[in-house]
Amino acid sequence: MPFEHMTPNRQAWLADVRTAISRFPLPVLAFLLCFAALLWRCRERLLRAHLWAEDGELFFPDALRLGYGATFEPYAGYLHVLPRLLSATFVHLPLEQYALLINLSCLAIYAASAALLARPSLRALIPSDGLRVIGAVALCFLPGLWEVLSNVANLHSAVFLAAMLLGLKDLDRPLRAWEAALLLFIGATAGEMVVLLPVFVLRGCLRWQRGDCRQAQAMEWVAVSIMLGWALLNGWMASRSLKTLGAENLQPDIDVLLYALTAVSTLSARFLLQPLLGDKATIWMYSHLTVMASVSLAFLAVLAWRLLASRNRMVLVLALAALCAWAVLPLTWIVRPGSATVYPFLRPTNLAIFEHRYAWTGTPLAVVLWLVVMQSHSTLRRQPGLAMGLCVLIGVFAWHRGTLTTFGTQEDWRGTLAKLRSIAPGQFGEAPTNPNPRKIVVQGPVP
Repeated sequence: MPFEHMTPNRQAWLADVRTAISRFPLPVLAFLLCFAALLWRCRERLLRAHLWAEDGELFFPDALRLGYGATFEPYAGYLHVLPRLLSATFVHLPLEQYALLINLSCLAIYAASAALLARPSLRALIPSDGLRVIGAVALCFLPGLWEVLSNVANLHSAVFLAAMLLGLKDLDRPLRAWEAALLLFIGATAGEMVVLLPVFVLRGCLRWQRGDCRQAQAMEWVAVSIMLGWALLNGWMASRSLKTLGAENLQPDIDVLLYALTAVSTLSARFLLQPLLGDKATIWMYSHLTVMASVSLAFLAVLAWRLLASRNRMVLVLALAALCAWAVLPLTWIVRPGSATVYPFLRPTNLAIFEHRYAWTGTPLAVVLWLVVMQSHSTLRRQPGLAMGLCVLIGVFAWHRGTLTTFGTQEDWRGTLAKLRSIAPGQFGEAPTNPNPRKIVVQGPVP
């Protein structure tokens, strides 16, 4: 019923509802919607909660053995403070709920990170409040989340998303002390945050060029110092482990052409094709290489054309952030020797590739890029119909992987816990975890 045909009482009620909604903090609304979407997607995983990989092999045993003393224990060349803190906290609660609490807390953290897209401080990139909220929800349907969500082993990806979105804050709004503190905390978990260093250097330079106040400029350089500090610390820790350094990848006989082709292919699939076409169409494109190359170049031309036409400094920051996020991939190839030849980095040939965590890297900012381009399309300027349609399509394209299934065959956490509790005091014992043949090894007694 049109508003003008409603009764006065109904009009007043509807006006009050609209006012209440308009006053509701957008990030909170986005968080609730994102968390609800993730709960729905992970419903099977929550009903049969268990642990994934390092959650069971590393973080749970260390939390039992050392408690909060394990907080600053490095792993794989950098710190994992947030996973350590969560694990150490939850082992002090009834252990029967440990796996479920891990699952729920990780979903909440990813939802909170995605909800940062809805902040009013990102209006310089996406003026529409509704589009930013819907865009945040779309980030909960990206490829790669089967492995990224519900476990502390991949929690670094969730908080890295928060760091990426913090870097997109409008230059008219200075960074606040709590945001710098959040970056400091993120750096204690997400070693890959170092790739965002050029983004905050660019932000500092743009503020200097604009003649912003000294405090605003100083906060940008504080963020740069935080990232540089974590880079130096993580580099020092990584240098102590040849395995972490990826010495195999640094040999002079490395196949440079293979790595170059893999990098270009990954850029095309993650940034140009998948966000617009979905998993199945991307696979089809890679089976027709001429078509794939033509479409990729056309999409790249559209991106460059619209981004350059916008003449928005924040769009320049976004483009650099997207390239920096893509740079996580080559960094991964160094940290994890030989990973460039792992199937998710090669041409996509089956839908399973889009469940692997490597399919997620960089894709969130690729989506933001396309939202910015589509919202500013000629006569649709500030009327983001196309961009909202893309958000809906991202969910539709993800329908075949809409339900995130359990991590593996181990689905009875209480049964696993019973095996661990049967270990005699002072003796070491084990129980299987996901994926096979991973095991939880602890020393008895287990409380």
